[in-house]
Amino acid sequence: MIDGWKRDRIGSALRGGNPTVLRRLDAGFAVIGDTQFLPGYCVLLTDSPVSAS
Repeated sequence: MIDGWKRDRIGSALRGGNPTVLRRLDAGFAVIGDTQFLPGYCVLLTDSPVSAS
């Protein structure tokens, strides 16, 4: 079963319910990666996605 916050990672981060958020940034959220390929692996989740054309 998938945790609720995993279904909507950005929405849950905006609501303060994503436990992987490290810090809110201008461009989105720095979050710790679910799978740690390297110790400290993190990613940026944008808070305003746009489609690439």
